Amino acid sequence: MTRSMSRRRVVSGLMVGAMVLGALGTRASIARGQSGARQCRSTAALVPGVSIGGVRPGMTRADIARLGVVLRPEGVPREGVTGWVNGAMLVLLDSRDVVNLVSYDVSDRACLRVGRTVLNGSTTIQFASGFLGRCTLEQGSGGNALECSTPSGAKTFVYDSFGRQGSLNVQLRR
Repeated sequence: MTRSMSRRRVVSGLMVGAMVLGALGTRASIARGQSGARQCRSTAALVPGVSIGGVRPGMTRADIARLGVVLRPEGVPREGVTGWVNGAMLVLLDSRDVVNLVSYDVSDRACLRVGRTVLNGSTTIQFASGFLGRCTLEQGSGGNALECSTPSGAKTFVYDSFGRQGSLNVQLRR
């Protein structure tokens, strides 16, 4: 065996090792999000109390377009606001085209990433609360309601249907 063949084997071994560690690191962050082997078709970033997929309460529709987010009319009549959607994201705009609410339906296909943790359809509201700041959990007539505050006072709201999988809805409001 020549010296160059030996170096190639070492480099190949290091590359394989790096790929395995990379895959394990990805699996570990997904497992912390309780998604197991499920794959997300789309993943939006959640910055608790600030933005979902880069969209923040208080932005204008023009600001959202500059982000490259394409919104379609929701088609549901609402009083005082109009609904616009992009996949699992719902944006409610007031009469001045300013975002009042950003909402995201978490599922196995539409996931939310909070830092390095991925939340999906099997994520419970209790598990999600560990990544959203200081939270208060209450039971409403249709399910659980979680209100979380960051140290700056910004709030994130999360709702579920009494723990039913695939029923998480995350909201930011103005």
